[in-house]
Amino acid sequence: MKTKIVFDTTDADTIAASDSIGAFLRSADGTLITSTTVGGKEALDVRVAEGINVEVDLDAADDSVQAWLRDGAGTVITSTAGALDVRFSNTTIAVTATDLDIRDLAFATDKVDASGSVVALDAATLAALESITVSGSVTVSATDLDIRDLTFASDKVDASGSEVSLDAATLAALENITVSATDLDIRDLTSATDSVSALLSDAAGNALTSTAGALDVNIVATVPITTSDAALATVAVLASATSVTTDAALIASVLSNRKYVMMTNTGNRVVYIGAPGVSAATGFPLHPGSLLEMRAGAAVAINAIADAGTQNVRTLQLS
Repeated sequence: MKTKIVFDTTDADTIAASDSIGAFLRSADGTLITSTTVGGKEALDVRVAEGINVEVDLDAADDSVQAWLRDGAGTVITSTAGALDVRFSNTTIAVTATDLDIRDLAFATDKVDASGSVVALDAATLAALESITVSGSVTVSATDLDIRDLTFASDKVDASGSEVSLDAATLAALENITVSATDLDIRDLTSATDSVSALLSDAAGNALTSTAGALDVNIVATVPITTSDAALATVAVLASATSVTTDAALIASVLSNRKYVMMTNTGNRVVYIGAPGVSAATGFPLHPGSLLEMRAGAAVAINAIADAGTQNVRTLQLS
């Protein structure tokens, strides 16, 4: 198991033994983006689908850009006092009837009357328009008045058109309503508003008691609870650091009654684990940054040999 990704540039061998990660770039539609070898190096194929916009931050005090405008014949268009010289081809501009469309006038900005002047209303006229009184009687048909959607909070109607008031005696009578057994349905009780009492009994029919809201329980027999795990390390722990060279040697001092061994390679080259006399050709590889966990008793002699140089191996033993 790797605990970290290692990239060591110490020499060509460590670079070759370092971790590498492969990745592919894809476009939004999932198409793989290709690359081309240019000058012996892989270059990502890039195509600019649109023009490249270059933004220039000009300063009026010290930056200037010159440009000339030309007409269709290539003649430079002149300017006077910083303003572009514009000449109309005709001395007058004619507006036809189709150029003026008054079919979409807005009240806020357009005002037209028969004489072409603006019509103004004085305050008195406006007030008169706002206060219009309907004289005579107004007849409302049955279809105009629909009382099928009245609400208790806002609508109150009786035969005379006035509100209905209930006296204390009527209210008291409404509060004391007798509900028969068939009118009471307890299949949908809620804890906030409904409560049901029940008695718990034992097999002999004796009612079970409770104290302060808790059910009284009598344990008739003591049940011992024990935990037994022969694989659990409960005695000792031993941590050590071992310098592993190109000569096979015992990885660490053996802990008495050992049950577990954990090893990690903190060096930059591969270390090989095995029995006495282990070699790089036969041992189990422990790569830089890797962690090895084993269940191994004290009788198992664990040896190690380094691929090159001197590598550091940390060992943790549990018994």
